[in-house]
Amino acid sequence: SFGCAIGQIAPGHLAEFAQRAAALGYDRLVTGEHIQDGNPPIPRLLALPVLAAAAAATKRIRVMSGIVIAPLYHPVMLAKLVATVDHIAGGRFDFGIGISGQRGTRIEYDILNVPVETRGRRADEMLPLLRRLWTEEHVTHRGAYYQFEDATLLPQPVQRPGPPIWIAGRSDAAMKRAATLGDGWYPTLFTVRRLKESNQTVRSLAEASGRDLSQFHF
Repeated sequence: SFGCAIGQIAPGHLAEFAQRAAALGYDRLVTGEHIQDGNPPIPRLLALPVLAAAAAATKRIRVMSGIVIAPLYHPVMLAKLVATVDHIAGGRFDFGIGISGQRGTRIEYDILNVPVETRGRRADEMLPLLRRLWTEEHVTHRGAYYQFEDATLLPQPVQRPGPPIWIAGRSDAAMKRAATLGDGWYPTLFTVRRLKESNQTVRSLAEASGRDLSQFHF
């Protein structure tokens, strides 16, 4: 499948661009995000509102976050946002997440009072919670980083048990996260050789944990 990026498209042209991409036969529209991209910052929009706008303007093409920086959100709010986009998209949403390991990312965690050194562990705790919040009612959780009681988020996503979660990254920890907690592996800036090796690593880690990857996305 083939996609194209919409992250640099001006908001007033999003609908037109999305419709043109769909007419040309693309399978996905993808955008990432930053809360504050560097200091001084590069102007960026948030992924989920942009994808909602693109989805509302189209009927067939899928939309994909590439990526949402998941540890910067509370899991209840993120689950609700994702469910909302999935409804606007009519079940055409692929949820790509990461923890943002690139240059200058610490400022985003600092301004939101999220310790950057906890970002991987927060993602690991959050992923099973998102699926619970998409499929269950009266969800209570008391974990290392998130605590809440009696959360019921309606409507639940169109896709069941929720939009597929693609795990992005380059590290061994990201590969393990994809293999054990994700529905897809979304590496970035890899050579072909390293891409092949990472795919095999994900398969090996999944096999060791007893996971079936027949519905997994590479």
